[in-house]
Parts: sequence; C-alpha cells; structure tokens
Amino acid sequence: MRCGESAWPRLWLEPAGAEMHIGTSKWFGSPGNSAIIDSVANQLGVTQEQPAVTGFSPRIFLPPRDVDVMIGVRPGTDQTMASEWDFAVADLVIHEAGGLVTNLTGQQFRYNKPVPNNTGGLIAAADPESHARVLSALPSELEGL
Repeated sequence: MRCGESAWPRLWLEPAGAEMHIGTSKWFGSPGNSAIIDSVANQLGVTQEQPAVTGFSPRIFLPPRDVDVMIGVRPGTDQTMASEWDFAVADLVIHEAGGLVTNLTGQQFRYNKPVPNNTGGLIAAADPESHARVLSALPSELEGL
C-alpha cells in the first residue's frame, strides 16, 4: 500500500438534496430554541424534525438520517455548546466526509484553547450548500453571539 492509500473506504456524506431536513437536540438548546428553529425552517421552507435526544456524532448524517443540518442555539447570549472534547472527533469526521461544522457566524471551531469550550452556537451540515442556506436564514439578532 502506498502513502495516502487506505484499505478503508472513504466516508462521504450525501448532500441534502431538494428536501432539506433541519433539527436540533436537547443538548443544543431544545426545547427553548424552538422559536428560532421554527423561524429558520419557515424561512427556508424546509422540514423541521423532532428534537434529537442524542449528543453530537457524525452518525447523525449517516443512513437512515433524519436531519441534514443540526442547529445548536439557545435563547439569550450564552451560546456555549460543549467542551472541545465533545466536538473534536465529530467535527473532524464530518469535515473529512464533506460536511461542515461551524458556529452561528460560520467560523470553524478552534481547539486547544486556554478555556476549552466551544462557544457561538453550532451549525453542523452534511454538505456546505445546506450549511450556507441555514446560515443565511438565521435571525439577525443572533449575529455576533
């Protein structure tokens, strides 16, 4: 086997397609964020799935998947989502599989910070186009959080 080759097939996430499904989780602000998630779903004309009860894992985008984009947002200004170690592996795997994970302003998370929290909310998407659609539909009052 040559450098860069692998016996394992590369994971690649399927894009959302015409009927995008968005969701959130009890770990990412549900049920307190329902008005925000409803607003995004209505603006985009997409389906909002029931809030998940699981944490953040790449498997949320594997078949049979219920959501194409996971949104983590809380009412108010505290948008701390988790500790770095809660996101790092999922962030890496989703990025390597063609997805995108950022905060609510579209900035990728930084790791190995002095305070190891991921702040600024969460948008995790199976593909960059779905991520961009959700990012553009977030309410303006969330800008700068």
